[in-house]
Amino acid sequence: MITAGAYCRKSTEQNVADDAKSVSRQVQRAREYAEQRGWRFDEKSVFTDDAVSGAEFRKRPGLTTLLAALQPKPKFQVLIISEPSRLGREQIETAWVLKQIIDEGVRVFSYLDDKEITIGSALEKFVTSVQHFSAESEREQGSKRVRDKMRQLAEQGKYTGGRLFGYTTTSGQRAVKPSPRWAGAPWPGSRTRRGERRRGRRRPWSPGSARSDREGLGPSGRSWRPTPRSSPGSLRPPRLPSRRGQAKP
Repeated sequence: MITAGAYCRKSTEQNVADDAKSVSRQVQRAREYAEQRGWRFDEKSVFTDDAVSGAEFRKRPGLTTLLAALQPKPKFQVLIISEPSRLGREQIETAWVLKQIIDEGVRVFSYLDDKEITIGSALEKFVTSVQHFSAESEREQGSKRVRDKMRQLAEQGKYTGGRLFGYTTTSGQRAVKPSPRWAGAPWPGSRTRRGERRRGRRRPWSPGSARSDREGLGPSGRSWRPTPRSSPGSLRPPRLPSRRGQAKP
C-alpha cells in the first residue's frame, strides 16, 4: 500500500484561501484525500509550518525536516499539499524544493486541484513556473496592500503595531493600562512630599498615612515605629582610633 505524508503551511498573508489560514484544517483535508485515494496516511510524516511567510525558506522547521526526511530513503511515496504556493511563494526557491522532492521518488499531489504536480516535460515545467510566478506576484501585491493599510492607520494617528506590555489598544488608539496593585504608587526616582529621593517603588502614600509622621499605623494597618537600625547613623561602620605616629609592634 502506498504511504502518504503531508506538508502544511499557514500563510501570513490576508487574501488567501480559507485552507491556507489553518494548519490543522490542511492536515485534516490531506488525511481525507489520502483515504479517498486508498493510501495509508502516515501521521509521523506530517510536516507543518505555522504563520511563516512563503518567501522564507531557511527559518522553516517543517520544510527543513521534510527535506531531511528524504534521505537516505523517504518513508512515504506521496506528499499531499493543498496547493503549490504552500511550498513557497518565490519562483526559484519553490521550484528547487519541488525538484528535490520529486528527484527522491516522491510524488506530489494537490488536493485542491485533485491532480499530481509533475515537472517531467518542458510543458509541465512551464505550467509549474507560471503557478510559481502567480504565487510570488500575489505575495508582492499583498505586501503592498499591507503597507498601504499601515500608512493609512498611521496618518489617522492610530497604532499600527502589535500588543505592547503595559498598554491597551482600543480602536487603534493606545493608552496606558493601569495596574491595580500599583495604582497611585510613585515611580522609582520620584520625590516624596519632603523632597527626599526615592530609591525604588513603594506602596501608595495617603495624607493620613503613618509614614508622614514617621510613627503610628503602617500601610498594612499594624503599628509601625522606626528602629535604631533604620537611622542613617547606625548604619555607618565604627571609626577606628588613629594610630598615626605610633611604632609598629
